Amino acid sequence: MGLLHIPRTLVLDSSTLIGMSRDFASLENSRRLETVLDALDQLEVVPVLTLQQLIELLRHEDDELVRIRGKFLTYLSSRPRSAWLGSIRDSGFGSIFDLVATEAMCLLENATLSPSDVIPLVRERRLRFGRPPFDEISDLQSTRSFLVARMQRERGIVSLAHAKMLRPTDERIGQLRKRSVRSSNDAAELLRRMVPGLGVQLRQSGDKRLAAPEYSAHDFMSTLADQLPNLSGWPNPVDGLIAHFGLNPKDIPDEMSLADMAYLAVFREQMRVVERHMNLPSGVLNELKPGHLPSWRIQHALRQRRNKAARQSGGDLADAYLATDWTVVDRRTHEYLRQIRDREGGLQMPMHNWVKLSRYDELPSKLSETGV
Repeated sequence: MGLLHIPRTLVLDSSTLIGMSRDFASLENSRRLETVLDALDQLEVVPVLTLQQLIELLRHEDDELVRIRGKFLTYLSSRPRSAWLGSIRDSGFGSIFDLVATEAMCLLENATLSPSDVIPLVRERRLRFGRPPFDEISDLQSTRSFLVARMQRERGIVSLAHAKMLRPTDERIGQLRKRSVRSSNDAAELLRRMVPGLGVQLRQSGDKRLAAPEYSAHDFMSTLADQLPNLSGWPNPVDGLIAHFGLNPKDIPDEMSLADMAYLAVFREQMRVVERHMNLPSGVLNELKPGHLPSWRIQHALRQRRNKAARQSGGDLADAYLATDWTVVDRRTHEYLRQIRDREGGLQMPMHNWVKLSRYDELPSKLSETGV
């Protein structure tokens, strides 16, 4: 791979990588894996490894399964054509956070960049070709108990985020400003009464792999109740929320919905995390808006559609990798992306190709269909 020729890149979903790892360990099917990887070489398409992929494959409880998957990931990344998403902070693997942080840094350097301008800059800065740091695969294998606990936490977060009774409403901020603030005791009692109903919702429509929906409901409401004193003493709920989440009152007009305010609060918190990790002055990213970052545009559009789904999946957290030419996604996400492209003009920015697979050996033909 010379300096004048950069191959096209592909992010595989976890289920595809798991299928490949099974064939890697199978005497009968290993040839199928080699055939697919050789076909990708012929198409000059390079699979890109990310931190999220490593975590999802190596956090299984079965020791032997993790050993096989670790060997497969090492093999995949040692092939002549290999690539990985690099961290913005060190020499290790990167994740969606590193893409968001890089987008923010690009805009900090040049505030006039459009989302279409940002995407190629992120690819240039985060995609790395060659052998990735193998030690990180071994390190992740040795911390599986932590990874398994993190997996359960992610499933709980996704399920809670989409629970109907917790979903921010479209009520306007102007209407909320007319309300008074409940006392901490009254609010805590209300939250306590909501716990059983939330547990039922998580069991019925949350991630079906969530181990203890009722515990997740109780833990979340207890954490929320602990924050109530921070929201008391304000003339209305909006002023309390603005202060609690560190928002600028000028960014919260009366016509804004509560759902959009919650969305902005999450964005602001992530920008504060970027500032801390990049050792930037506090507040230097305050002028950025969610619509400025390509990853936030696509995540917001996907979230609007996922909120309508009957059941939520923990895998929702790992679908957005805009730094490559192709992404393998599940059937549901594929349909959402098609809707975004057809109905919203691709969010007025380049949207790379995505493919869905029934079997991983369909991959070369699917990529060819998209116009490699």
